[in-house]
Amino acid sequence: MESIGPGPGQYNVTGLSAKGKDTPPAVSLHGRPKDIKPENFPAPGDYNPDKAEKVIHDNAPKYTFGLKTNVEKPVDTPAPNAYKPLRRANAHRYSFGMRTSMHKVFDTPAPNVYNVPVSEKKLHEQSPKYSFGLKTPLDKPSDTPAPNVYNVPTADKVLLENSPRYSFGCKVHLEKPSETP
Repeated sequence: MESIGPGPGQYNVTGLSAKGKDTPPAVSLHGRPKDIKPENFPAPGDYNPDKAEKVIHDNAPKYTFGLKTNVEKPVDTPAPNAYKPLRRANAHRYSFGMRTSMHKVFDTPAPNVYNVPVSEKKLHEQSPKYSFGLKTPLDKPSDTPAPNVYNVPTADKVLLENSPRYSFGCKVHLEKPSETP
């Protein structure tokens, strides 16, 4: 006799008894999560921006205080390259206080025509000078020698004669004895 299916020795019966599984049914305290549905995104060729605008803008959550008013969306907004605002010559101009006259000291040259000596002269002549009080003239000694002709004895003489002399109290002239013992 020929067998249609496998014999009883061919089945895998490890872990099974006469009444079913060897292990009792296990109880769990965890809930069984629902199957997550895959997101339904369009393919790159199926993307339609007109439908996307309706889905994104119209169905987005909107939170307000008070009653909802129906606001019409502008349809005729121009593109950035087509926007040309109206310029009026007599439009109002507002400011705080009086406007002081603003003038340039000199024109700034372009980088290729920059002349250093001329610009330094203009900068140093016109730059602001700040001080506290009046400026006192500084007297320079006219007999200051150059470094290569410096004469120490002459310099000491000029320095000692022109330097300030300080003392405490009155100066008493003592006569020196003419004879030294």
